[in-house]
Amino acid sequence: MHPILESSKTYVLIQKEINKILKTLNDKELPLSETRKIVSYLENKSYDLKNIKPLIKLARKHKVQTKSLEKHYKSYKNKEKDIKDFKKQLKKLGLKNIEFHPKNIHARGKENSYIYIHLTKPPIVNFFPIGDVHNDLFNDYIEDLEKQIKNLLK
Repeated sequence: MHPILESSKTYVLIQKEINKILKTLNDKELPLSETRKIVSYLENKSYDLKNIKPLIKLARKHKVQTKSLEKHYKSYKNKEKDIKDFKKQLKKLGLKNIEFHPKNIHARGKENSYIYIHLTKPPIVNFFPIGDVHNDLFNDYIEDLEKQIKNLLK
């Protein structure tokens, strides 16, 4: 499996583990400040990676199991170089404003078109042109770019 698809899968596992830990902590009797943080995370579904270390510290303080989360987090951190390399490859294809999300990648292409790459197997690439650019040249660009992106994810 391509490292980008693996990192997407790992990120989803991290989200599940975080949610499980937060729900366990939420069921415990905690100081008000800690309860507010946990409720805020749960309500906002705040799964930002920068929140993992403080969450692990809090969970350990209250004797909540974190081994699975730590394992997935370490695995994800090991794939960060692959993510950066993949972003460089997408830039070489002419994409701009590339944003990685847990299950997809957003970018801008030719004519400021929006491109969504769904990190599934097989990957799904959607194009959303801005304005009226439906011509043969743009359609050729779309077909070619889709093939190149799918080849990168093999």
